Amino acid sequence: MKLDITQILGGKVRTLEFPISLDPVETGYGEYFPEDVTFTAPIGGTVTVTDRGEYISVQVDPVAEYELPCSRCLVPVGDTLEVSFERLIPSGGRFSMDEELYDEEDILTVTEGHIDITKDICEETALALPDYVLCDEDCPGLCPKCGKALADGDCGCKKEKEIDPRLKIFEKLLKDEE
Repeated sequence: MKLDITQILGGKVRTLEFPISLDPVETGYGEYFPEDVTFTAPIGGTVTVTDRGEYISVQVDPVAEYELPCSRCLVPVGDTLEVSFERLIPSGGRFSMDEELYDEEDILTVTEGHIDITKDICEETALALPDYVLCDEDCPGLCPKCGKALADGDCGCKKEKEIDPRLKIFEKLLKDEE
């Protein structure tokens, strides 16, 4: 997503606002996202570019609607993710502010009056996705034997206690105690 910021660079305006609308797969950065995530709509939101005098601030607020499988029963769970991050563009090629507070990834380069923030949006959105999603806090998950969703009712599998094969030798000690 290339943004034309020549008006700010030329001093005509101090602030520009751009809408975001991008499909992560079409951007070429689809590999940043887990394979099991499905976006139900393009990533939306806004980008606000503001001239702060010593530097130019690029405030990015993407919003993503997505589905991930429940970590216990694999039922698709939909949610909305709102992310907020800032990138900087040095004025005159150098910051006069404390450079130690900012990483190299926080600084954007201007090419022919444009900045490209597609990679940054995809990267920050991917990092903000949850690692563990549940359809319900009390989700019972799947039967370890047959794979049936236990939320739909009992599967009928025998509920015998399995002993870890590595600890099977200790089973003899329990029987000797009886």
